[in-house]
Amino acid sequence: MRYAKGVTDGSDLEARLLDLTESAVWGFVAQMSRYFTEPLDTSLFQVEVLPPPHFPRAMPPGKQAVFAFYWPKRERFLLIGLAGPNSNARFQSQHYLPASSGSNLARKILQHKDEIGIEDLDESTIGLWMKGNLARINVYLPADVSKEVLRYFKDYLKLTWKPIF
Repeated sequence: MRYAKGVTDGSDLEARLLDLTESAVWGFVAQMSRYFTEPLDTSLFQVEVLPPPHFPRAMPPGKQAVFAFYWPKRERFLLIGLAGPNSNARFQSQHYLPASSGSNLARKILQHKDEIGIEDLDESTIGLWMKGNLARINVYLPADVSKEVLRYFKDYLKLTWKPIF
C-alpha cells in the first residue's frame, strides 16, 4: 500500500479515513484476488485522502481511480465512483458541476437536498460547498490493471461503505 504526496495533515478525520481505506483495500485483495486472472496485491493501490476543504487534482499519468466523497458532519459516504485512465474530466471536475454530465454528485445532492438536510444550495454554490464540506478519498491503480478489477473494487467499497447515492 502506498500513499500519495500531501496526505499528511495529521487530522483525526484523515487518519480515520486512511485506516478505513487501507482496511478496505486489504479486505478486497484478501477476498477477491483469487477470482482474477491477473495478480492482485495491495502494493498496486495508492491511497490519497483529501480532508475538507479539498481541492480536486488531476489524475496522475498512467493511473485510473476509484474515488469516494465522505461527509464528516453526517459521518456518511455520499458517493463512490470510478474513472479510467482517459477520464480526467470525470475524475477531477464533473462531480462538482451539476450541469457537466448526466449523472454526478452535485446534481444528486441538489435533487435530494431536503432529504439529506442541506438548504440554501443551488447550481452556482454546490461545487464550493462540496469542496469545503466533504472529504475525498482517491485510490489509484495503474492504468494497465483491468477495468474489471476497478469495477469490482468500486462495488466492494459500495457494499462496505454504503454510500447515500
